[in-house]
Amino acid sequence: AKPGALSGHMASVLKEFGGQQGDMVWLSAVHAKLREQQLTERCEIASNLLLLYEVVGTKCSSNRAHEITHLLSGVALSLPAGGLPANQAGQASMALVAEQLSCMLVLSVVDLPAYISLARAQPTSPTSLDTLPLGQKLHDVHSHIRSWPGNPASALLLLTWGAVAQLLEPHVSLGESVAEEMQGRAQEAGLFQSAAACLEACQGLMSTAVAQLCRGVALKALCVSATAFELGPSRQDPAGFSSLVQLVKLVIADDAHVCNEVWDEGRELLAPIRAVLLDACTLFPAYP
Repeated sequence: AKPGALSGHMASVLKEFGGQQGDMVWLSAVHAKLREQQLTERCEIASNLLLLYEVVGTKCSSNRAHEITHLLSGVALSLPAGGLPANQAGQASMALVAEQLSCMLVLSVVDLPAYISLARAQPTSPTSLDTLPLGQKLHDVHSHIRSWPGNPASALLLLTWGAVAQLLEPHVSLGESVAEEMQGRAQEAGLFQSAAACLEACQGLMSTAVAQLCRGVALKALCVSATAFELGPSRQDPAGFSSLVQLVKLVIADDAHVCNEVWDEGRELLAPIRAVLLDACTLFPAYP
C-alpha cells in the first residue's frame, strides 16, 4: 500500500480504538484489526484470480503460475492440523478462508486436467520439460508446493500434488518418493475428512460464486488423485473411502449441471470420479 493510504488506514484504526497508545490491549486490538484487513485483501485477490482463471477462462502461463505459487507459499499459514480454527461465533476464521482460497488458486493455475490427459499419453524418451504442464517452471512450482505447511485447508493440495508427481513419473522425476511423501503429509493433515470440513466451513464466508468455484477446483483435484492412486474401496479402508465419498457428495451437491457432467460418459476427464461413485453404488446401502 502507498504510505498515504497506510497512514490514513492507521488513523482510522487509531480513531476506532480510542487512541490509548500506552495500553497493550489497545495495541493488540490494532494488530488484530490490521491482520483482519490483510487477510480480507488476500481473500479478495485470490477470489478475483479464481474468477479470472475458472470463469473467464484466461490461461495462466507457467511464469505466472510460478509467481503465484511462490507468493502464496511464502504467506501460507501454519494452521493446526486438528480442529478447524473458528471465531467466537463458531464460524470459520478468516485465516482459514484465506488459506483455503490460496490452495484452490494454486490448484487452479497448475492446469490439473492436463495431467489426466498426460496419464493417457505414451511417454517419449527423453521427455522435454517444454512438452509438460508448467514447462521449465515445473520444478520451481514443485519446490514451492512441497514446502507448503500441512493443515486442513492444504490437505487436498498436498494430496493432489502427490498425484501429479505420480502421473509425471513416466516422463520426469520430481524427486525420490515424492508421491508417497505428499500422500503422507496429506494424511497427517486429515486428508478427505479435513478437506470436506474445511470446504463446508468456509462456504459461509465466501460468496456463492466463489464457493462454487472452489468446489469445481476440488472436483478436478479429486479426478487427478483418483487417476494417480486408483481411489476406491479396494485400495482404501472403509473410513477413508467413506470420507472420500462424503467429499465428492459435498463437491457436487445441489448442482444439477455438475451432476449431469459427472455422469456423462462423454466427459473423459471426469471418468475417475465417476468410477469412485460407481464403486460406492456397488456398496449400497452403505453409501446412499
